[in-house]
Amino acid sequence: MPYENSFEDPDEVAEWQFASVPENVFQPELSVHTRWTVGNQTARTGTQSLNVVDKTGDFGYEAGSYIICAYRTFRLPQGQYDISFDWKAGGTANDGLYVAWVPAGTTIAGAQTGSSVPVFVTGNELQNCKETKEYGNAVSRTFPLIGQQAYTNLSASFVVDAAHATTGYNLVFVWLVNSPDATPTEVSVAVDNIYITKKPAAGACFATPSNLTYSDNNGQVRFSWTGNADSYDIQFFASSESATYRVEQNITATSFQCDLDDLAEGVYTFRVRAVCADGSSQWVTYPNVLIYDPSAHCLDYLDFYAAGVECRYGTWNQPSDVTGSSGSVGVIDNGYASESSRHTRHYIEGETDPRTENRLTTKPAGAVASVRLGNWDNGAEWESITYTTTIGEDVGVLQLKYALVLQDPGHDEDEQPRFTLEILNSAGQPVDATCGAADFRAGINTDGWHTVGTGYDKVLWKEWTTVGLNVRELRGQTIKIRLTTYDCSLSGHYGYAYFTLDCSQGEIQGVTCGEKPTILTVDEGFQYRWYKPYNPSEPFYEGQDPTSREMLIAPTDSNHYACDLISLTNPDCYFTLQASALARFPKARATLGYMAEDCKNYITIQNESGIFGYYTNPLTGREREVRISDCYNHIWYLVDEDGTATEFSREKDPLRVQVSEDGGTAHIRLHVTMKGETCQEEQDFYVTYPKIGKTQAETDAYMCKGGSYQFEGNTYTEPGTYPVVLKTWAGCDSILTLHLQALSADTIRDTVVVCGGQTYEWEGQNITKEGEYEHHIPFLTRVVDCDSILWYRYVKVLDNLQATLQDIPSALCGDDATLPVTVRIDKGMAGYYSLLFDEVGHNGGFNDIVEESVNDNSQELTINIPIAGSGKVYKRPNRYTANLVMSDVNKCSDVNIPISFDVLYPDSILLQLWDDLLSVTNSAWNGGYEFSTYQWYKDGEVLPGQTQFRLYLPEEKLDLSAEYSVLLTRADDGVAMMTCGFRPHAITDIERDSIVISFQSVSNDGQAVMMETSRNANVQVYSSLGLLVASTQINGQGEINLPDMRGLYVVCATDVQGRKETYRLILR
Repeated sequence: MPYENSFEDPDEVAEWQFASVPENVFQPELSVHTRWTVGNQTARTGTQSLNVVDKTGDFGYEAGSYIICAYRTFRLPQGQYDISFDWKAGGTANDGLYVAWVPAGTTIAGAQTGSSVPVFVTGNELQNCKETKEYGNAVSRTFPLIGQQAYTNLSASFVVDAAHATTGYNLVFVWLVNSPDATPTEVSVAVDNIYITKKPAAGACFATPSNLTYSDNNGQVRFSWTGNADSYDIQFFASSESATYRVEQNITATSFQCDLDDLAEGVYTFRVRAVCADGSSQWVTYPNVLIYDPSAHCLDYLDFYAAGVECRYGTWNQPSDVTGSSGSVGVIDNGYASESSRHTRHYIEGETDPRTENRLTTKPAGAVASVRLGNWDNGAEWESITYTTTIGEDVGVLQLKYALVLQDPGHDEDEQPRFTLEILNSAGQPVDATCGAADFRAGINTDGWHTVGTGYDKVLWKEWTTVGLNVRELRGQTIKIRLTTYDCSLSGHYGYAYFTLDCSQGEIQGVTCGEKPTILTVDEGFQYRWYKPYNPSEPFYEGQDPTSREMLIAPTDSNHYACDLISLTNPDCYFTLQASALARFPKARATLGYMAEDCKNYITIQNESGIFGYYTNPLTGREREVRISDCYNHIWYLVDEDGTATEFSREKDPLRVQVSEDGGTAHIRLHVTMKGETCQEEQDFYVTYPKIGKTQAETDAYMCKGGSYQFEGNTYTEPGTYPVVLKTWAGCDSILTLHLQALSADTIRDTVVVCGGQTYEWEGQNITKEGEYEHHIPFLTRVVDCDSILWYRYVKVLDNLQATLQDIPSALCGDDATLPVTVRIDKGMAGYYSLLFDEVGHNGGFNDIVEESVNDNSQELTINIPIAGSGKVYKRPNRYTANLVMSDVNKCSDVNIPISFDVLYPDSILLQLWDDLLSVTNSAWNGGYEFSTYQWYKDGEVLPGQTQFRLYLPEEKLDLSAEYSVLLTRADDGVAMMTCGFRPHAITDIERDSIVISFQSVSNDGQAVMMETSRNANVQVYSSLGLLVASTQINGQGEINLPDMRGLYVVCATDVQGRKETYRLILR
């Protein structure tokens, strides 16, 4: 003593014997192969236990009617003994585990009958059986043991009398099955950690510890007990695990304390035993201690008293009787085992629901606890729990795991037991009545549920089911999750539910940074529909299931995948997630620019970042890049000159960031990540921006009569006009003139002026039409701190400028002073105009006119464009186009008017020689132009054959009533333009006889002098001393080269007949 067996020692295991059902030699197919064994199918601690397996060797058993036994012989001295062991047993209602202390020599055998307890068990069951329940309370337990799917500890006592002290006893475990037609539960039978000690005398050192208590306070777990031992051993382990979690020995106090942080979340069992020099006591068990960390969950669904949790209850007759505000507010929780509890928690490992023949566990696998809503009492009761929570930015799916137990009395649909789920907004209204709700009614939408019983007492129960609810569109919103259970409205049948709540990100899992995924996984709780959106015709390959939670990705797969997550309660409700099979990297990319608005400098941002996938094109061998999705995080920084980075946005598209008005170079840094933030990239961008100027503005404000008004740090007590130098929303550093009015009445009327087509925002109103608008200010407002004010604001909408071109000459002569352009003002008032020429205009001698004031307010406005300069300076003849920009006086709008016109050669470049000859002057006289071709016209009609620089009509003479012009093609640019019309005049006798037609009588020294003659003439120049200094022949036009000496000269022209003309010439 003590005897301790955890079935890990092979020598000890060999001491155990098994009595199975003998082979049925007459009907072998009816033979029972279920048997006891020692193996690793299950274990409370260590790796092995004594358990029942089916014919395949798995932890389970066959249906039928039979008994099988496992036993070991003990020879102990006469006396009283204590025994404890861990056990679990599933089974149906007719099965059971018996434990007996049977005198040696008694036949122990298996048999193919399970309708009665074996004779060797009757009268030999262990005595005073105790099972430690929740809160450390020991309760009596009778055989058989059944309905426990997780290990629990049982203690008992037995006596060894003198007659059998020598022959011994057998400790026998009997598994009786009497379920010939029922399907066995998943949990079979197992026994572990058998511990036998001699019963201590009263007051003995190793007396079994008693009065176990548990408490947790300020993050500390504390266990206390009563005992006499020198020291104690303590064990504590998670109830769902098979290995000891922690062992503490040689504890000399009668208490033990540890931090909650040292324990992972779960349900724990604690054990303590006394240890003395003369022996050890039985382990005393304190089971089912719930260690729960609310901060580890997105929603604390287990705390009925937490903020944002409301429990209600009541009775009902019609569905309309149950609303979010009906019934009574309160929690009815008398413990999970109580039939009267209507809001309670279940967390006992292996606990099953008896009303489902112990086939339904009261919490789902992997959950620390569940909530039970409702009970198995009737009375037309209903109960609800409403959780108010804010959906975080990292939450995409709300996961509800639920199991239902509803009686089905066969009433009308609205009278049946039921369970409902509703997702509501903060005001209690349904977020989505179709996809944000579920309603289960017994016998109505319960196909495929399990059935227990028949007729009026029939029970329908649904196994644990996960339902995912899409809350991606509700991120950042406060919602209510309401779950409600109903008995039948006629009071005779019950309905209740178990549930847990959890959250997930609602994203495809399995995508990592820079590595190709091998499996893509989505959330449980949906139906699934995978497809390839960019390659829909490509079939799925071996290993891929388009209806599974997981999608296998082959090493060569470069597809983009999408998965529709479809609601289990409504196939029309689904959302889509997408992921790529490519290796992925985040890339920080952006195009930055500059803009000025409201006299503020901004750097504009066009975000081009993304998560990109990469693959090698098998045809070219080149790496290709594919944009897959947006980055998860976008963090924007403004970096100053010393390198200090200041975050200014986490938006994906911040659009712009304000920078200094003084000009400079902006340094923008972009940091992007994939989800999880372990994969990231950072890039710097630089933009140069200019310095901007100042403006002026005015603003109206109001104060209560006799009060004061705070404005830009100043206090004003009298109405008036106050100029303040500051920076306003409407301009840069500017003079903002405050027009302060004192309100002595309850009505404000004012006027604002806006440009046509502009939306004027005023107190929540978007105003586009002229008129008077009203705003009611009930009490304290942004304008004045007076009592109720009715504010009338007249919005005057200025007419935007509308102007059309009224008249413009199609052509003008080069020596015309101006080009008159007449514009008709159709609407509004012109304040400025600009005339903008293209490159041809600039090359032709025209200068742009920029924002020239318009002083004429008439409806028709004439703008004179300068053409000719002084002397022979005029614009280069050509066809010109320009853009006339009319700006209204308020600078609300511009009107662009394209104009075009021709500048013709002035008629002054044509020279009439007598009454039959016209000539085009040469470059010295025509403004410097050389011509390659000529075509003469008379009154706009071509004169055939007249294509020389002179028009000579010796026979018909020049028509004094006609206009002559010539089409000239310039030699330098090939442009052909007409001259203005030249009307010939009658030649006088003097003109007909004159040799010199024109003569430049004053010139600068060193320059040539120009002369035109009517006929061939010999020209001689004499100094004031009578010396010949120059001589030349001129026929029409020519130059006289003179010496580089100032003075007075005489010019003599002599024709071929000897006639002579003399002129004076001055050189300066």
